[in-house]
Amino acid sequence: MLRQVQTVFVMFSLLSASSALAAVVIDDFLTLQGPLSLTAPGDIGSTTGSSVSGPEILGTERDVTVELLGGIDLTGVTVVIVDTSSYNHSQDVTVTARSHAVWDGVDGDPYTIDYTGLGGLDLTVGGLQDAIRVEILSADLGASIVFDVYTDAANASSYSLDFPGAISELTPYVIPYASFTPTLGAGADFANVGAIEMTVDGSTVPALDVV
Repeated sequence: MLRQVQTVFVMFSLLSASSALAAVVIDDFLTLQGPLSLTAPGDIGSTTGSSVSGPEILGTERDVTVELLGGIDLTGVTVVIVDTSSYNHSQDVTVTARSHAVWDGVDGDPYTIDYTGLGGLDLTVGGLQDAIRVEILSADLGASIVFDVYTDAANASSYSLDFPGAISELTPYVIPYASFTPTLGAGADFANVGAIEMTVDGSTVPALDVV
């Protein structure tokens, strides 16, 4: 489970090392969504998604998609559901999959990222914020959560958070902006952000369950 704290994501939150009061909330997941599910093997190679609106969501809209990559269990599914202030990603025993959550403003399209949809948001809050904070509430297996921050379609940076398995209590991680690696152009300007994407990567980890 990904849970935000302070005022960002109660799952995935932006929190400065020096000033929690100025923290930007990305999403506290109070607005429910899903479940989104695909069944293996019939839906292998398919993607499903939805968008929801809520005043506490950064940009007031959250887009979520589920991408089914593999599996042989006829009853097996990969499911993402946002409930009880948490983002729940669950894969059945043989299933490999990814799920994506995107904050890119109001476009009503879960499948296409609007790379300037947040309108140049200053995630540094005038220099007060220097990191993203994410809290994992539980994880049965080790895997990765990838965060991509875009200034626009030509400039982006990425960070892969590798976490261990057997997490059974709230475990916070703080990711400094300086730890992100440019993936497009000059990289993201965290004082000029157009979109944020979070990917739970279960592509090589069958049966992953993480909140």
